[in-house]
Amino acid sequence: MTQLQAEPRTTHVTGAQNRLLDVIRSLSLELHGAPQDQEPSAPAATGTPVFVPVTLETQFERDLGFDSLARAELLARIERPFGVQLPIDAFALARTPADILVALANAPARAASSATARLRERVRASILERGGEPDAAGHLSSSVRSRLPASAITDET
Repeated sequence: MTQLQAEPRTTHVTGAQNRLLDVIRSLSLELHGAPQDQEPSAPAATGTPVFVPVTLETQFERDLGFDSLARAELLARIERPFGVQLPIDAFALARTPADILVALANAPARAASSATARLRERVRASILERGGEPDAAGHLSSSVRSRLPASAITDET
């Protein structure tokens, strides 16, 4: 494999890693906040949680103070943008973002909603009835997607 072929995979992993860390950071700040004048490594003088930089090795419970409710919220926030459904036990065993990144890599893509699947089949059948090629349905994807509600759209095409 050439370096050019390997590069997109690396870029994809880095992009997924950055998106995951952003989701975790966002939830952590939402739950605990970080005082404007507090440096990330400064101890908290008031007993509030210390702002901890989120890395792949940050531990959810120990470093971020995520309890089971926070972890459930994190699961919901991860599944939607990544278009996957993580097994609950794999997520429950994850102690760090690195563990979740592995689970994401192994997770099956979330199935398209039934409404999206039915619409896709109707478009495909309509093209076939008119003598078109089945692959032409893919070209209509962007037109069809623009008319669907955001909740019905997945990145599966």
